[in-house]
Amino acid sequence: DATSGLLSLMGLLPAMTVFFINACTWGCEDILKVIARAFNSPVHVDRYEHAVFSRIPGDPLPRSIITCDPSGTRFHVCERFDPYEYVSHGQENCVHQSHQSCHNGRHQPGDLYVRKTKARLAQGEIINHLSVPLSRHSPLPELKVFVSIFKPKCVIPDTLDPTLKGLHWACI
Repeated sequence: DATSGLLSLMGLLPAMTVFFINACTWGCEDILKVIARAFNSPVHVDRYEHAVFSRIPGDPLPRSIITCDPSGTRFHVCERFDPYEYVSHGQENCVHQSHQSCHNGRHQPGDLYVRKTKARLAQGEIINHLSVPLSRHSPLPELKVFVSIFKPKCVIPDTLDPTLKGLHWACI
């Protein structure tokens, strides 16, 4: 499970580590939920993410775990192209997380990545980027609302799993 791998890696880092979490799209609220629960801390979001995560139909939890106060937490989901002092690149105690697990341009299985990263941390290497193999998707309640409004005749995925070697398109 990618989120458990992420949590295990985050837990190995010093308690003062600040995290920038690249989870600013619909469907990423599960990442915020597990982080908030595991570390008993809110997650700071910017205005846009606050509007997104506080309006998810049928799920009040995201509203209860987010904050607009950047000084109140070490977990941040904010504009990645205009970061501010709490999550600036090059900051020594800041770790950036993304949704890809790539090594030399090739996908690396999540458990292998977690083992290698744990080994690097055990050797005292400074880690400033964690990659997590998560699929980004809309939550089911949002998809149901979308389908009920627009009544599409065909739904085609916008992401493909390269390990299936085109099977997605063959099935479509």
